[in-house]
Amino acid sequence: MGSVSTGLLLAVAVGLGSNAAGTGEGTTHRPVRGNSSVEEVRLQTGRDVYYVGESFAGLSLTAVERRTDEAGYVSLLYGDCQADDHSGCALPLEIQTWPSCARNLALYDGADPFAPTPERVLVRGVPAGILDEGRQVELQTGNSTIVIFGESRALVARAAASLRGVDNPARPGDPLRPPVAGAVEGELDCP
Repeated sequence: MGSVSTGLLLAVAVGLGSNAAGTGEGTTHRPVRGNSSVEEVRLQTGRDVYYVGESFAGLSLTAVERRTDEAGYVSLLYGDCQADDHSGCALPLEIQTWPSCARNLALYDGADPFAPTPERVLVRGVPAGILDEGRQVELQTGNSTIVIFGESRALVARAAASLRGVDNPARPGDPLRPPVAGAVEGELDCP
Protein backbone atom coordinates (compact mmCIF):
# COMPACT_ATOMS: atom_id res chain seq x y z
CA MET A 1 0.00 0.00 0.00
CA GLY A 2 3.05 2.29 0.31
CA SER A 3 3.24 2.44 -3.46
CA VAL A 4 -0.52 2.96 -3.54
CA SER A 5 -0.14 5.98 -1.25
CA THR A 6 2.46 7.46 -3.57
CA GLY A 7 0.20 6.76 -6.51
CA LEU A 8 -2.76 8.32 -4.73
CA LEU A 9 -0.76 11.42 -3.92
CA LEU A 10 0.44 11.74 -7.50
CA ALA A 11 -3.04 11.16 -8.88
CA VAL A 12 -4.56 13.70 -6.51
CA ALA A 13 -1.82 16.23 -7.20
CA VAL A 14 -2.18 15.85 -10.94
CA GLY A 15 -5.97 15.56 -10.80
CA LEU A 16 -6.29 18.72 -8.74
CA GLY A 17 -3.94 20.64 -11.01
CA SER A 18 -1.26 21.07 -8.37
CA ASN A 19 1.57 21.38 -10.84
CA ALA A 20 3.56 24.44 -10.15
CA ALA A 21 3.39 27.59 -12.60
CA GLY A 22 5.76 29.16 -15.04
CA THR A 23 8.78 28.67 -12.79
CA GLY A 24 11.28 27.55 -15.35
CA GLU A 25 11.74 25.46 -18.43
CA GLY A 26 9.81 22.23 -18.27
CA THR A 27 7.75 23.25 -15.26
CA THR A 28 4.29 24.70 -15.06
CA HIS A 29 2.39 26.28 -12.20
CA ARG A 30 -1.32 25.90 -11.77
CA PRO A 31 -3.10 26.48 -8.49
CA VAL A 32 -4.26 23.48 -6.50
CA ARG A 33 -8.02 23.12 -6.79
CA GLY A 34 -10.49 20.95 -4.97
CA ASN A 35 -14.19 20.30 -5.36
CA SER A 36 -15.28 21.20 -1.84
CA SER A 37 -14.54 23.39 1.18
CA VAL A 38 -14.09 22.89 4.90
CA GLU A 39 -17.53 24.42 5.47
CA GLU A 40 -19.20 22.03 3.01
CA VAL A 41 -17.47 19.06 4.65
CA ARG A 42 -18.56 20.30 8.07
CA LEU A 43 -22.18 20.22 6.91
CA GLN A 44 -22.34 17.18 4.63
CA THR A 45 -20.26 14.10 5.39
CA GLY A 46 -22.22 12.16 8.03
CA ARG A 47 -19.05 10.88 9.72
CA ASP A 48 -16.21 12.44 11.67
CA VAL A 49 -13.65 14.21 9.46
CA TYR A 50 -10.27 15.52 10.66
CA TYR A 51 -7.70 18.11 9.63
CA VAL A 52 -4.95 20.30 11.15
CA GLY A 53 -6.58 23.68 10.54
CA GLU A 54 -6.35 26.29 7.79
CA SER A 55 -2.54 26.20 8.01
CA PHE A 56 -0.01 23.93 9.64
CA ALA A 57 3.79 23.90 9.89
CA GLY A 58 4.03 26.80 7.44
CA LEU A 59 1.75 25.05 4.91
CA SER A 60 -1.59 26.53 3.90
CA LEU A 61 -4.65 24.40 3.32
CA THR A 62 -4.71 24.57 -0.48
CA ALA A 63 -7.54 22.22 -1.45
CA VAL A 64 -10.39 20.13 -0.11
CA GLU A 65 -11.34 17.19 -2.29
CA ARG A 66 -14.48 15.21 -1.52
CA ARG A 67 -14.86 11.85 -3.24
CA THR A 68 -18.48 10.89 -3.84
CA ASP A 69 -17.77 7.49 -5.43
CA GLU A 70 -17.44 4.19 -3.55
CA ALA A 71 -14.19 5.35 -1.90
CA GLY A 72 -16.10 8.18 -0.24
CA TYR A 73 -13.16 9.88 1.43
CA VAL A 74 -12.43 13.54 2.10
CA SER A 75 -8.91 14.79 1.40
CA LEU A 76 -7.41 17.99 2.80
CA LEU A 77 -4.24 19.02 0.99
CA TYR A 78 -1.57 21.34 2.37
CA GLY A 79 1.18 23.22 0.56
CA ASP A 80 2.26 23.25 -3.06
CA CYS A 81 4.79 21.43 -5.20
CA GLN A 82 6.82 21.87 -8.38
CA ALA A 83 6.19 19.41 -11.18
CA ASP A 84 7.85 19.00 -14.53
CA ASP A 85 6.06 18.41 -17.81
CA HIS A 86 6.43 14.63 -17.49
CA SER A 87 5.11 13.91 -14.02
CA GLY A 88 3.01 15.22 -11.18
CA CYS A 89 4.19 15.76 -7.66
CA ALA A 90 2.96 15.06 -4.16
CA LEU A 91 2.01 17.92 -1.89
CA PRO A 92 3.90 18.09 1.42
CA LEU A 93 0.91 17.00 3.53
CA GLU A 94 -2.39 15.28 2.84
CA ILE A 95 -4.98 14.20 5.39
CA GLN A 96 -7.68 11.83 4.19
CA THR A 97 -10.68 10.69 6.21
CA TRP A 98 -12.22 7.47 4.91
CA PRO A 99 -15.27 5.53 6.07
CA SER A 100 -13.74 2.63 8.00
CA CYS A 101 -15.94 0.20 6.09
CA ALA A 102 -13.90 1.09 2.97
CA ARG A 103 -10.42 1.47 4.50
CA ASN A 104 -9.18 -0.05 7.73
CA LEU A 105 -6.14 -1.72 9.24
CA ALA A 106 -7.48 -5.20 8.41
CA LEU A 107 -6.68 -4.50 4.74
CA TYR A 108 -3.02 -5.07 5.64
CA ASP A 109 -3.58 -8.45 7.30
CA GLY A 110 -2.21 -10.79 4.65
CA ALA A 111 -4.86 -10.95 1.93
CA ASP A 112 -2.46 -9.25 -0.48
CA PRO A 113 1.06 -10.72 -0.38
CA PHE A 114 2.45 -7.45 -1.80
CA ALA A 115 0.81 -5.19 0.78
CA PRO A 116 3.24 -3.70 3.30
CA THR A 117 3.08 -4.62 6.96
CA PRO A 118 2.36 -1.57 9.09
CA GLU A 119 3.99 -1.04 12.44
CA ARG A 120 1.00 -1.35 14.80
CA VAL A 121 0.92 1.33 17.49
CA LEU A 122 -1.49 3.48 19.47
CA VAL A 123 -1.68 7.10 18.39
CA ARG A 124 -3.78 9.43 20.52
CA GLY A 125 -5.27 6.38 22.21
CA VAL A 126 -6.50 4.62 19.06
CA PRO A 127 -5.12 1.78 16.92
CA ALA A 128 -2.84 2.98 14.14
CA GLY A 129 -0.47 1.65 11.54
CA ILE A 130 2.76 3.36 10.48
CA LEU A 131 3.88 2.79 6.89
CA ASP A 132 6.41 4.10 4.37
CA GLU A 133 9.10 4.76 6.99
CA GLY A 134 6.69 6.95 8.93
CA ARG A 135 5.60 9.10 5.98
CA GLN A 136 2.15 7.50 6.21
CA VAL A 137 0.05 6.75 9.27
CA GLU A 138 -3.48 5.35 9.43
CA LEU A 139 -5.59 5.88 12.56
CA GLN A 140 -8.88 4.13 13.36
CA THR A 141 -11.34 6.34 15.25
CA GLY A 142 -15.12 6.09 15.53
CA ASN A 143 -16.40 5.03 12.10
CA SER A 144 -13.51 6.76 10.30
CA THR A 145 -10.00 5.92 9.20
CA ILE A 146 -7.67 8.91 9.09
CA VAL A 147 -4.77 8.53 6.65
CA ILE A 148 -1.94 11.07 6.84
CA PHE A 149 0.65 11.26 4.05
CA GLY A 150 3.62 13.59 4.47
CA GLU A 151 7.02 14.42 3.08
CA SER A 152 8.70 13.39 6.35
CA ARG A 153 8.11 11.20 9.38
CA ALA A 154 8.38 14.28 11.63
CA LEU A 155 5.70 16.17 9.70
CA VAL A 156 3.33 13.18 9.80
CA ALA A 157 3.88 12.71 13.56
CA ARG A 158 3.24 16.42 14.21
CA ALA A 159 0.10 16.31 12.08
CA ALA A 160 -1.23 13.25 13.93
CA ALA A 161 -0.69 15.02 17.27
CA SER A 162 -2.40 18.15 15.92
CA LEU A 163 -5.49 16.58 14.35
CA ARG A 164 -8.76 18.32 15.17
CA GLY A 165 -12.30 17.70 14.07
CA VAL A 166 -13.77 19.45 11.07
CA ASP A 167 -17.29 18.41 12.11
CA ASN A 168 -16.69 17.08 15.63
CA PRO A 169 -15.23 18.41 18.90
CA ALA A 170 -11.82 16.64 18.72
CA ARG A 171 -8.97 19.00 19.69
CA PRO A 172 -5.22 18.72 19.13
CA GLY A 173 -3.55 16.39 21.61
CA ASP A 174 -6.77 14.98 23.06
CA PRO A 175 -7.43 11.24 22.79
CA LEU A 176 -9.51 10.35 19.76
CA ARG A 177 -12.77 8.41 19.98
CA PRO A 178 -12.26 4.62 20.09
CA PRO A 179 -13.17 2.86 16.85
CA VAL A 180 -16.66 1.40 16.63
CA ALA A 181 -16.96 -2.38 17.02
CA GLY A 182 -15.70 -4.16 13.91
CA ALA A 183 -13.95 -1.13 12.35
CA VAL A 184 -10.34 -2.26 12.89
CA GLU A 185 -11.20 -5.81 11.87
CA GLY A 186 -12.83 -4.69 8.60
CA GLU A 187 -16.23 -6.06 9.59
CA LEU A 188 -18.32 -3.00 8.76
CA ASP A 189 -20.52 -2.84 5.69
CA CYS A 190 -20.59 0.32 3.63
CA PRO A 191 -24.05 1.74 3.03
